Amino acid sequence: VNYGYNGKGQVTSITLNPVLANGTGTGTENIVLLNNITYAPFGGTTGWTWGNSVSANEYAHVRSYDLDGRISSYTLGSPSANGIVRTLNYDAASRIKGYTHTGTGTAPSPASLNQTFGYDELNRLTSYNGNGTSQTYAYDASGNRIKAGFGANSYTNTIDPLSNKLSATTGPGPAKANLYNGAGDLMTDGTHVVTYSGRGRPYRNQNGAVTTHQLFNGLDQRVFQTYGGGIFVYDEQGQLVGEYSYLNGKVTRDTVYLGNLPVAVLTQTVTGTAPAQNTAINVFHIHPDHLGTPRMITRTLDNKIVWRWDNGDPFGLTPPTESFSGSGTFTFNLRMPGQYYDRSTNLFHNYHRDYDPQTGRYIQSDPIGLGGGVNTYAYVEGNPLFYSDPYGLNSSQTFNWGPGYESRIYKDYKLLVGEETYKNKDGKAECVELVKQTVGGGRSSQEWRQGPIVDKNTPPGTAVGNFNKAGKFDTNDTGQHGALLYTAKDKNGGIIIVEQYKTVPDDQIRARHLIPVNATNPTPSNNAKDYNVILFPKKKK
Repeated sequence: VNYGYNGKGQVTSITLNPVLANGTGTGTENIVLLNNITYAPFGGTTGWTWGNSVSANEYAHVRSYDLDGRISSYTLGSPSANGIVRTLNYDAASRIKGYTHTGTGTAPSPASLNQTFGYDELNRLTSYNGNGTSQTYAYDASGNRIKAGFGANSYTNTIDPLSNKLSATTGPGPAKANLYNGAGDLMTDGTHVVTYSGRGRPYRNQNGAVTTHQLFNGLDQRVFQTYGGGIFVYDEQGQLVGEYSYLNGKVTRDTVYLGNLPVAVLTQTVTGTAPAQNTAINVFHIHPDHLGTPRMITRTLDNKIVWRWDNGDPFGLTPPTESFSGSGTFTFNLRMPGQYYDRSTNLFHNYHRDYDPQTGRYIQSDPIGLGGGVNTYAYVEGNPLFYSDPYGLNSSQTFNWGPGYESRIYKDYKLLVGEETYKNKDGKAECVELVKQTVGGGRSSQEWRQGPIVDKNTPPGTAVGNFNKAGKFDTNDTGQHGALLYTAKDKNGGIIIVEQYKTVPDDQIRARHLIPVNATNPTPSNNAKDYNVILFPKKKK
C-alpha cells in the first residue's frame, strides 16, 4: 500500500501494488484505492473519491462540518446503489440527538434508518429509537447500567457496589451469573469460562464445546487465535491491518486506513495450484462513520452493498447484515474503533480488554486502574455516540473535527486580530483553567478557576495548558493541556469548552471532551463570563 502526500504532509492518495499472480511478491501496477483526499483548512478530512470513480459516474465519500467544527453529515455507500447521506443533529450541549438520512434507495428506505437519542444530565445515553425498536438505559451513581428496556421487555443488572462488578444480568439474551478472579477479571458468566495468563491476558476461552486459545505479544496485541485460524498484524498505531491463516499463511483480509478511518478491505482469490496458480486481489470500500466505525462496505464491481451495520443500537448489540442477494455472505469483524468481533464468544476484543455488547461494559477491570475513571468496567462513559476507546483503556473523543481551535493568550488582545484571547475583567491577559473534581457517587464536577497571570515574554501561539504556576512557558511541555473555550453561545450566555491533550509539541491538538459550562450566574470560582473570548481557527506554524 502506497501513500501520496501534499506539501503539508497530508495524505492525498492511497494506491495498491497487487500481489503477483503466483502469490509471491508485488507487481508495479498501481490500483487506486482513494484519490483527491481533501481536508478542512485546519482540521479533518472533508472527503475523497474512490478508486473506481470515473468522470461519468463520480463516486465519492463526502464529510461536511457545521460552523462549530462538528461533523454535520457524511455519505455511506453509493447514491446510485442504495447508499445514503447521514445528517447528524445536535442539541445545545453538542450531544448527538439524532440521525436523519436521505437517498434514493427503497429497501430499506432512507427514512426508515432515522434514529433519535436521549441523555441524562451526565451525558450518558438513556434512550435510543430506531430500526423499528426502542431501547432505554438507566445508570447508578458510578455509571453502571442497572436497567435496560428493549421494547416492552425490561432487564436488570445486579452490581456489586464496592467494586462495580456485574454480579448478574437478566438479559437481553442469555441471563448470566458472573464470577471474577482477584484482579477483577471475569472467569465465568455461566456461558463461557476464561483462563488468564500470569500477565493477566485471556489465553483460553471455553464456550460450550468450543475452546479458543490466544497469544499476545509484548505490546499486549493479540497476534494469534485458534478459532478461525487467525494470525493478526498491526500498524504502528496498534490498528489491525492484516489477518492471515496460520494453516497456510494466506491472506484472510487486509484493512487499509486513512488516519484512524478504515477505508478499504482487501481479500484474495486463488485459483489453480502452484506453480500455475493465479492470485487476484479483491478490493472493497469501507464507509466509516464520524467515530471511525465501519458502517457499510461496498464492492468495486458495481458499488453494491455487501455488508452494513448502520441501523443497529449504539452499544453494538445488533449484528451487521452480512448477506445480500447476488453477493453471498461477506465476513468482516471490525466493530467500534479498536474492536474485533470474536464469533466464538460474542465478545468484542478491544486491545487490552474484551467488551460485551449485551451489557455495554467490559468484562475485565481497567488495566490502568482508576486512571481511566472511577468505574473500571464502564465503556466510554455511557456515551458510545461521542466517545470511543480504541485501546480498551480510557475513553477518548475521536471525532475527525473540521476547523481546529487552539487556546491562545496575549498581553494585549486588541493588537492581535484573528487570534484567541483570554482577558480578565481588569484587562490583564490571564490563564483560565477548568478544574475537575470528584463529588458524591463518583460523579465529576467542573468549575472555572482563575489561572496565573501570563509572563509578558510569553510567545504568541502558546496554549494555555503550557503555563506553569509562575506564568512561565515550558517549551518542552508535551503533556496534558488545560481547558479551551471552544465557542461562545452568546444567546443564552452558555459556553462550551473542550479539554485537550497533545501528541506533538505545539501541534496535532485533539479534542477529548465537550463540556457545557453555565456562565449565566457565575460564582467567584465559576467566573467564565469575566473573560472576553475571540475564537478563530488556529494557524499552522
